[in-house]
Amino acid sequence: MQIRGEAIRIAEHPDHVPAGLLSQVHVKRNVEPGQIITFDDVEIPDTLAYAAWRETLNNISLPKVHLKKEEKTFKRVKDTSVQI
Repeated sequence: MQIRGEAIRIAEHPDHVPAGLLSQVHVKRNVEPGQIITFDDVEIPDTLAYAAWRETLNNISLPKVHLKKEEKTFKRVKDTSVQI
């Protein structure tokens, strides 16, 4: 599978999978060229990068996205608030 990342607004596509998380994934269904890959399209291994993405989504004000993985609690070392 070849992918090409493209900058998009998280608020407009909160269920998209960032290109950096697409290593070692299992694709569950056909993905058309140009289609935005969502968490419903793939199974993602539980990596530090995926945990960081879940934490990012938890820290910004967006509609809740079901990521199909168990949410984990992380100890915050410093405030890294992000405004979108």
